Amino acid sequence: MLTTAERVAALDSGSIVLLLVATREDQLAQMEGEARLVVGGREDVRIALAEIDRGEAAVMAETLRRLRGGFVIGQYGGLLVPDEGDLRPLLAALECPLLLVR
Repeated sequence: MLTTAERVAALDSGSIVLLLVATREDQLAQMEGEARLVVGGREDVRIALAEIDRGEAAVMAETLRRLRGGFVIGQYGGLLVPDEGDLRPLLAALECPLLLVR
């Protein structure tokens, strides 16, 4: 996905921002550590962290909109895309493709 982000960023001279979202600080720390291993010492990639409560999809969508996200990867049944409920409010707020993983 980092390669895809590089290609999207190159189209409009944008930057690469990885927004990691979790409900607990320890989850964010683990995700950040794993992301930093992938990113390495690259200075053209910024990692942003967001600790939120479940059910705040509108807040996440607004954050993604402000970051001008090129695409979003969300886990089905996770924070961004719960396994129950309506996805229409989230999809209406997003201005980019949403890729779901199991």
